[in-house]
Amino acid sequence: MSSPKPTIYELQELLPDFPQIRVACWHLEGLKQKGMAPELWLTERERAELETLHHERRRCEWTAARIALKRLLLLDEMVRSPLHAEIRKDQRGQPRVVIYEPDTGRYSELACSLAHKNTLVVAAYGVDGAAVGVDIERRSWRLTYLSNRYVAPGDSLLTGGDQIARCTVLWAFKEAMSKLLGQGYAAGFTKIACRETRYGYCELMAPDGTSFRGRYVWLGRYALTAVSNMDTAETPDQTAAAPARPWYRQLTRARKLRQRRRERAVAESLKNGSVLQAEPGASTAEGDATMEMPEEVPQEPSDRKEAAQRSDDTVMDSDDSGEYWGI
Repeated sequence: MSSPKPTIYELQELLPDFPQIRVACWHLEGLKQKGMAPELWLTERERAELETLHHERRRCEWTAARIALKRLLLLDEMVRSPLHAEIRKDQRGQPRVVIYEPDTGRYSELACSLAHKNTLVVAAYGVDGAAVGVDIERRSWRLTYLSNRYVAPGDSLLTGGDQIARCTVLWAFKEAMSKLLGQGYAAGFTKIACRETRYGYCELMAPDGTSFRGRYVWLGRYALTAVSNMDTAETPDQTAAAPARPWYRQLTRARKLRQRRRERAVAESLKNGSVLQAEPGASTAEGDATMEMPEEVPQEPSDRKEAAQRSDDTVMDSDDSGEYWGI
């Protein structure tokens, strides 16, 4: 029997700086919907753990988070069947996904993290030894009244005067950090420092002094945070000064400016009717490239020379910035 496949949204394009982390989001249309049958997605051990949960909402969220992770593994071709992956917890309570390889009969473990808020479910796993922690939180004014329980003195974010956004991001970051450490609330949220280095990128410091990298994005009114022990991929600094233009590009720009001035001069001559005309009786037959020209070239009036000079000055002033040429 083929299992229905829920539609999940990969968020890798939102987190391009974490190549070792795979993240996906699932928007539930309701607590009960097609494709959430436990026997199609959960192993026997997982179904036994599900039976220990009695609250219906908690059961649906717990199931949906694991389905989202297994669906992501299927998309990445990490497993052939959702029953070949099982989410377990280690001695610290940190979730791990155990993958069974039927060709070799071997088992492998990957770090994973699960989060849910209302109808949004987020699942992530790390490769190449990357540890990962994710969380999603909705903007709420209630978080501002509880800030003394999780905001550390050294926390700093580039959110301006939006205190609700600041508290939402800090709470989500420290929740994700506690998942990565496998300590939960025992980690001490006020002992975790969060400093935003540039918009969306943060450096987090664990209570023992270990440094981690974090990234957050906004999904409407929800803040999604991801924390990893791997360094983020290098991205160009938007505030860095532009490199000096090499000498050959400067010569090319000067050549283009001269060509542009010549074209402007020809266009001005055509507009004023000062183009040299052929004398009456001159041959204009096709294939005859010769044309009789007057002995003396008429001189331009002084007012036209001044207009052309002003046009050249305008071209130089407008082109000095380099924006027109794109070089």
